[in-house]
Amino acid sequence: MIGPKLADALMTILNVPADKVDEVIAVYREWYTSEGMAMSRVYPGIQELLGQLKSDGVALAVATQKPEPLAKKLLAHHGLDGYFHVIRGSHADETLKPGHPDYRAGKAEIIAAALRDLAAESFDVSAPIMVGAAIKMFSVPGVTS
Repeated sequence: MIGPKLADALMTILNVPADKVDEVIAVYREWYTSEGMAMSRVYPGIQELLGQLKSDGVALAVATQKPEPLAKKLLAHHGLDGYFHVIRGSHADETLKPGHPDYRAGKAEIIAAALRDLAAESFDVSAPIMVGAAIKMFSVPGVTS
């Protein structure tokens, strides 16, 4: 699922009961870090494009709903982390629910944080451009969409 916070998507799209979400996330993340991450592929030409943009002085950031430590691990796995000035993601604890003080409701907060980080590094963020996924997604065996 591309887009929503995993816990939210599990409850609203896949109808996982709220009391099972933490368990489902734990099982999924264990599989994802041991096998799933290696199944993802970078689209052809992305690494070269990122290299060119960075050498041209373009400020590059990642803003993802993935937990920030996992996003950094995934980008490093594909050798892409060094192209980005900032990598921002959701809270590392994906089981946080609305009402918790560290809960991050959506992508807007993550994008805003990435822009603040870029601005703090003296990059001009007055006209940002958001680009979609650069890594091909994959199907989880046994799960249909």
